[in-house]
Amino acid sequence: MSNTMIILSKCQRLIKMVKKNQKFYQFHFRGFYQGEKVKEIRIRSGEDSDFEVGSEYLLWAKKLKLENGILHIEKIKMKKV
Repeated sequence: MSNTMIILSKCQRLIKMVKKNQKFYQFHFRGFYQGEKVKEIRIRSGEDSDFEVGSEYLLWAKKLKLENGILHIEKIKMKKV
């Protein structure tokens, strides 16, 4: 089974984790993925990530992990809607 997905979602905020020295973009999502409840989607902020908070995006992504209702994904491609 492929972990590649297409998502239409709104970027809600940038999360900075000081202790781990990581940044994530949080996207709105309420529903289920492969039978598990999802509360939000997070994409690690990288050099090629230039999301605008409050904007909607069409994302082509790959699942990294799903824990505690948070779906962590790796961005393959994106398009601002």
